[in-house]
Amino acid sequence: MSGPDARLVERAAEAEVDVVLLARGDAREAEVIVDLAARYEAILAVSVERVDEEGLDVLGTIERLGVLAPGFEMVTAFRRGACGADRRIGLLSPGAATWILETCDARIGDALDLERRLQRFLETSLDRGRRAFDGNEEAFGRLLVALGGWAGPGTPEDPGHALDLDALRADLLDACPELAPHLGG
Repeated sequence: MSGPDARLVERAAEAEVDVVLLARGDAREAEVIVDLAARYEAILAVSVERVDEEGLDVLGTIERLGVLAPGFEMVTAFRRGACGADRRIGLLSPGAATWILETCDARIGDALDLERRLQRFLETSLDRGRRAFDGNEEAFGRLLVALGGWAGPGTPEDPGHALDLDALRADLLDACPELAPHLGG
């Protein structure tokens, strides 16, 4: 992290504002974040976009620094010290996100197996939905909410592509049946 982003973080930290940093999962960036967090106690957490084990190890050197992992890789990151997940798994189901973190604490092997199956679902069935939204993360988030069945009717707004939410949900539950009690609708 350099340039205007680093200067903004430094100014916010000097003003004693709680700061959450967004890192890209790069170990070199993790070292910069750790340096800033060591200098400014106002930096409380970092959200990484992808799991980088070396970077997570570096971030773990600051005990007070919370690390939020990518939602569909949170179990792997949890094993390296992450304490929570980004919004994606929460958009699918806040209850499932909580349950998965509890499972990490109680049965890490089961949680890793679930993560592998969620990844497979993401790379196959859910990827069709992501492509339908042509990189629009907000619309993809609405797809996750609709797939989780907890936001009510009207989501997501279909950008002209026919998405079969029932088929996507069936694929999800086929891959990860233990999520059924945590999904709405």
